[in-house]
Amino acid sequence: DAICATWPVGRLRVADRGIREGILFELMQGASG
Repeated sequence: DAICATWPVGRLRVADRGIREGILFELMQGASG
C-alpha cells in the first residue's frame, strides 16, 4: 500500500489496462456473436 501511495501512476496504469482489457473483451464478445 505504501508503494501505491508513493506511485499513483502505477495504479493508474493498472486501472487503465484493466479498462482496456474489459473493452476489448466486450468487443470480442460482440463480434463473435
